[in-house]
Amino acid sequence: MRQLELRRLDGEPLSNSALSDLAPIRSVDDLRAQLNQFSIDIDPRAVQLAAFTLYLRARAYEQAHGGSSLARLPTANLVVAEPMPGDKQLFEEFVADQPEVVRNVCRRLWELLGLAAEAGSLLKVEMAFDEAIAAERRRLADAPLFDTEGVRDDEAFWANLRERIVALFHAYYRRALAQADVSRALFAAEGEQGLRFLDLLRQDYDVVLMNPPYGDTTPKAKAYLKRAYPDTKNDLYAAFIERALTFLRGSGGYVGAITSRTFMFPKTFQKLRENVIFAQARMSPVADLGFGVLDTAMVETVAFVLEKG
Repeated sequence: MRQLELRRLDGEPLSNSALSDLAPIRSVDDLRAQLNQFSIDIDPRAVQLAAFTLYLRARAYEQAHGGSSLARLPTANLVVAEPMPGDKQLFEEFVADQPEVVRNVCRRLWELLGLAAEAGSLLKVEMAFDEAIAAERRRLADAPLFDTEGVRDDEAFWANLRERIVALFHAYYRRALAQADVSRALFAAEGEQGLRFLDLLRQDYDVVLMNPPYGDTTPKAKAYLKRAYPDTKNDLYAAFIERALTFLRGSGGYVGAITSRTFMFPKTFQKLRENVIFAQARMSPVADLGFGVLDTAMVETVAFVLEKG
């Protein structure tokens, strides 16, 4: 089972109690289950603490069982939602010697990921990536004279374009390290983190767990929500509910969430109820928790499970 956890996307650091979020590892199967969980957070400290906690638990199991089962711990799937590096000069240097199609797709990806730290997993980067490639195909189809690299009808080029862009970032990183250029090495490392974030957004999952933020967001992110989430743009947590359902594979997947209870009755959330929840899923069970659940937050909460239909 593949599970995506969208937690602490409000940017708050993990509390001390959060270090016990991961269940004790008592077997290799427990470890495999935890490594098949994918988490996204906009706070690098939260991701670092979660990864370190998983590492310590795995090592404790290894020591208790003779050190043979976990000789090499696989990489944990914990990702920071962060933008591509903001240094325009370094970015243009990176794409300067690439074909125009590759440059245009890279630029589009870089621009969209500029909102990653504010919108987190609400950012539909995976769709925009595909749209950018499709736009380039249309551009060359409409104006064949601009196809100076001869890629318009090269199906292998288009099929491998995404992997090519990922490989370019890795190549740039290796080149930067060989040249001992610290600023360029940092650029490539951050770019790879952005691509890991993109990879998680392009996957589908059996279960999504979340405690999304609620309320308003930054002006730039708010403008994006109006375009990308017309039915749920009035509150951050409503948009997260809509987004969570899109992560599920087919029917039968589950979203588990604890949110504000304001979506249950007011007319302002009617589109969320009718166009998203009831149109795409079945809600059961539901627990009306009231106040006093989210630390000091003065909000009435509800916990619920959505089964995608």
